[in-house]
Amino acid sequence: LAIGFALAAWLVPAYLPSLLGIRFTLQVDLMLRLSLHGLAGLVMLYLIAMRLHDLNKSGALAMGLFIPLVNVVLMGLLTLAPGSSHANRYGPPPAAAGTVAYLLGLYVPLLLNISAAIAVYLQPAASQLYLQQYIVQPIDALIKRW
Repeated sequence: LAIGFALAAWLVPAYLPSLLGIRFTLQVDLMLRLSLHGLAGLVMLYLIAMRLHDLNKSGALAMGLFIPLVNVVLMGLLTLAPGSSHANRYGPPPAAAGTVAYLLGLYVPLLLNISAAIAVYLQPAASQLYLQQYIVQPIDALIKRW
């Protein structure tokens, strides 16, 4: 859900105006992006609090993410510490992950690595096109005018 809001924050302001046939002002664009990023941040704080509850810790410790260096230690704890195997003061332990969760756990990193490899492969061509279109051609046009 948090990833969905974060993706929406990038994609909705970029594509929604063209789908609706309108043009957003800078203020509307920024408001929409910040709102969606804020929703993603709230969802992430909720998920971190739930993980802390799994570790039998208070969800208020999630505020440690806003303190430099403490956030690194906290993320390490959240990532590496095993959860409670029995019920704690926050409830029973979460159910075991199903097949879909394991497949997504393999699919998402694989997709990110493949897309990064494609971007690295295509980057020289894209940067060459960018240089040609936005730097070389305008400079040539400027020289021709003189």
